[in-house]
Amino acid sequence: MAGRADVAGGVTGMRALITGVSGQDGWLLSEALLAAGASVVGATRAADLPAGHPLTGAEVVSCDVTDRHRVAEVLEQTNPEVVFHLAGQSSPLTSWVEPEETFRINALGTVNVINAAERCAPDARIIVASSCQVLDPHSVMPLTETSPVGPVNPYGVSKLAALQVARFARSRGQFVANALLFNHESRYRPTSFVTAKIAARAAAIAAGAATTLVLGDLRVRRDWIHAGDAMAALLLMAGAERPDDYVVAGGQGIAVADLCAAAFRAAGVEDWQQHVTSDPALFRPEEPALLCASPAKISLNLGWQPTTPLAVWMADMVAHHRRLLT
Repeated sequence: MAGRADVAGGVTGMRALITGVSGQDGWLLSEALLAAGASVVGATRAADLPAGHPLTGAEVVSCDVTDRHRVAEVLEQTNPEVVFHLAGQSSPLTSWVEPEETFRINALGTVNVINAAERCAPDARIIVASSCQVLDPHSVMPLTETSPVGPVNPYGVSKLAALQVARFARSRGQFVANALLFNHESRYRPTSFVTAKIAARAAAIAAGAATTLVLGDLRVRRDWIHAGDAMAALLLMAGAERPDDYVVAGGQGIAVADLCAAAFRAAGVEDWQQHVTSDPALFRPEEPALLCASPAKISLNLGWQPTTPLAVWMADMVAHHRRLLT
């Protein structure tokens, strides 16, 4: 099965454009593409790349995907063979505060990228970073590509609109594939994500800089995998014979308590339960206790499965936050 070591064949030598290159996925995808021998152009709305980004000193262009004229200019100038469309407003919680902006970035931005590619780079392969949030979380588990859609927040609605636009473009002959990404984590996650919050606090407690970690329901289970494995799936999708939609997930629910156990173990703290408090005020009763998916389709068609265990990627996150403390 393909993890991250044997996915290079389909993109070797390709000229790739990554929108949203400054985020976690853009960082890891840039690394993977460069390792595969691809020529990479990064597009970002941010003024500067984060320190240490793999495209530092390489070709990076400024591009707001909600500006259709600028998107067209970038596609025409770069003439990519493959476009990884990662740019987006990625927080469901933020989408309740900024629903209009979320829809503009996620839905209209996807329209702009696909339309510009049709005109300026008609042979380009387009891989759209979709989301598990387009699916009905109250459906039968595990979720699959054929599970009912039913977003429960503005973010999911915006991603569903983008998904349908991408499918329509594919029906008209463009190579457009959707990656229905479930939770995927790495050291590049901000602490607004629970995995990074846990890793950062475990590192701080181990260093004596904190004593407690307050979370919501520790029993909630989600389908967490390493983000590097998820980006390997996107590479395989870009090199596939035909475009399609694929669930990108690990196939199992991991409890928040399991994240805590792995993080504190990596930090060298024996009994995580002495330090972690579950606050009912932080519970989200509208969310299901279990959300997981089956990667059977992408495993069968493209030979992908995640290869990085929870203990490994959580230890890497803890080590990263330890370094930030020094």
